Amino acid sequence: MSDRATLVEDGVDRASQKGDNVRPSWLLAAGGFVVGLGLGVLVVGPTPEMLEDPSAVTTPPGDPPMVTAPEDLVPPGVGEVIPGFPDAIVVVSGTVGTALERILWPNQAPLILAPMTAGAGVELDARAQYVALANTVPGLEGAVLSMGRGNDVSPVASGVTGYVWHDSTPGWLGYTVDLNGVTQVFKVEGRPVATHVVDWDEPTRRVVAWGDWGWALQGAADVVLLTGEGEFRDSEAGNALASHESGWLFMVEGEAPKLVSSGGGVVRIPADLGLGEPMAAAFSPDGGLVAVSGRGGVVVVDPSDGSVVELSGLTTDTIAWSSDGRFVLTGTGAGVVAFDLETGEVRPVLRGHSVVEVGVVPLGSS
Repeated sequence: MSDRATLVEDGVDRASQKGDNVRPSWLLAAGGFVVGLGLGVLVVGPTPEMLEDPSAVTTPPGDPPMVTAPEDLVPPGVGEVIPGFPDAIVVVSGTVGTALERILWPNQAPLILAPMTAGAGVELDARAQYVALANTVPGLEGAVLSMGRGNDVSPVASGVTGYVWHDSTPGWLGYTVDLNGVTQVFKVEGRPVATHVVDWDEPTRRVVAWGDWGWALQGAADVVLLTGEGEFRDSEAGNALASHESGWLFMVEGEAPKLVSSGGGVVRIPADLGLGEPMAAAFSPDGGLVAVSGRGGVVVVDPSDGSVVELSGLTTDTIAWSSDGRFVLTGTGAGVVAFDLETGEVRPVLRGHSVVEVGVVPLGSS
């Protein structure tokens, strides 16, 4: 392993692949690379403000990214640019105004770009195949939720207060609606036809996590945990930021992190994340690590011992893991940054795009 972080420009270095998934004991801090890049930008991603104002999903003034480019300017497959990367990458990028663009970067082929329906609060599903987004309508409380595959996006429901993809099954979307002082929970399984799950007798809850283990409904100060059928299990103080298909949720109470099981068990994580109040999180595929972001940057925490390593000082709420757990991807206003946890290399890619969401498609996914 390298003993320092290495910044590699797009497609310049062709370092050899470094073996299989290895959980690093060091995850070398790479925040200093930001100075070298000169990326003095605020990372953009779907935020509550953007949900209220879709026009917030914009790029600086200028021409939108070109769909075609001279042959020598089109990057090759992501596997060639990021040695050892096992997947394809999907990016949703902001262009001019509220317009969006979907970018598919195959592992062994050049970029494929396509226009998308405009919207805010963009979320990719568990395999980055489906997209969900929201639009506000004057005079209508809540948002109009749409979902679809590629650029084929259709409305699902209006008056939506929260939505989240199933944490393991592609194309399954859960959402909540407030109706007459009651939080209604619905699910959509692969096509825009909703099934009612449960009515929860509180008007201020929104769904923040969903899996085979059940549902998590966020309130102002706590999370209610429900079974898959909507029956009450427990409640826990704090905010839920991520879930894993094993049934664990990553939560923060103030700035203190903890794991909470879908049955209500709590494991305090003895760690100071150093981020201020965390904004977003994502479990590694095996559930053993959690990437967390906040105003103070991005870190990876090992809940088993509380060890924390800084990856970046940039602010982002867009995080994804490669399918082998070796790479952490973060979206920025100037592209994607890939952190190789095995070698310590930091690779900025797709720097001509203002990224609002990033995900991976494991090879073999349909």
